Amino acid sequence: MINQTSDTNELNEAINEANNTLNSLGTSPFTNRAYESLKEKIATYIGQIITESIRISKRHKADLVSQSHIETASDNLISKKRSKLNYLSGTLGGIFLGATVSNIFGMLVLNQAFNTSGIIITIALGIIGAFLIAINVNNE
Repeated sequence: MINQTSDTNELNEAINEANNTLNSLGTSPFTNRAYESLKEKIATYIGQIITESIRISKRHKADLVSQSHIETASDNLISKKRSKLNYLSGTLGGIFLGATVSNIFGMLVLNQAFNTSGIIITIALGIIGAFLIAINVNNE
């Protein structure tokens, strides 16, 4: 229990130190609303990085949170901001590849003559879909 109290005190000290540093800068480059919003975002980030680093340490079955856990937590929080674009590229790539497979299957099953533009569009959808999925996989 004593260890948990000292940990809480250290976390409170870290938050207070961040607030003191922010207060020492003053509000001169910020409007009052922007300054308050900045303080809220800093407090939110501190809470998120603490929570994420604890989760990572538990995943690694560590007794204490190490520096590498904090660095991984910071990377995770930063990369989550970019993941929406990755998610979109993966989704669009899947849709395009799905359309390509559907067209190819239709061409094979129907056994009809198809025009050149349909074949070119099918090939283009396949290439674009594969490219978007490759971007998604590379960024993950």
